[in-house]
Amino acid sequence: MEKTPRITTYNETSVHAALKCYLDPDTAHHEVRIGRHIADVRNDSGVFEIQTRGFFRISKKLETLLTVCPVTLVYPAAALKRIFWIDPRTGELTPPRTSPRRATFFDLWRELPSVAELLSDPGFSVRVLLLSLDEYRALDGYGPDRKHRASHVDRVLREVTGDLTIASPDGLRALIPADLPDGFSSRDFARAAHLPLSVSQSALRVLNAAGIAERTGRDFTGYHYHITKE
Repeated sequence: MEKTPRITTYNETSVHAALKCYLDPDTAHHEVRIGRHIADVRNDSGVFEIQTRGFFRISKKLETLLTVCPVTLVYPAAALKRIFWIDPRTGELTPPRTSPRRATFFDLWRELPSVAELLSDPGFSVRVLLLSLDEYRALDGYGPDRKHRASHVDRVLREVTGDLTIASPDGLRALIPADLPDGFSSRDFARAAHLPLSVSQSALRVLNAAGIAERTGRDFTGYHYHITKE
């Protein structure tokens, strides 16, 4: 096994710091105070806030920042993740294991419904970044393999492999699977987007409110929809 590289354990992961540089290489634009809030990045284009989950937790912050300047909510998701285990006693790394979980742009639906109404504000947008990254975990957990409830040490960005911006309610069309049948259910949407049924149902409520997915009927499985023309 190879020796571990120099990895620091702290609240901000390496991938978060790298994404700030991806959005704006000038570090003077990072961690900028705006009133009582700290923005991840602020430059001439506005504010960029990086959030991997829990959009509902920052909805009020976003609303406040929008009164000052344009805001882009950045959602990073791992399209390819290699996992390394570090033995804290020896500093050695295991060979990497590739996670079977591979995010797509559709994964934005897991978080988007809680801030979807903000897309009606011309200053608000959501940007999805698909990442290739390495995740480092310590063999300090429970069980014979010491992996149960083990510590996550760091996540390191290797490459941004996809970049999509949604800047209006109609832009949500980019988050609709292309192979949906004409007249589809939430279960069809879930299968096509590889999402849980509950997430699919939330997505379709948002698309229905935006006038993009119209309800055409209902049976024992739930509502059926069709996609309106642009």
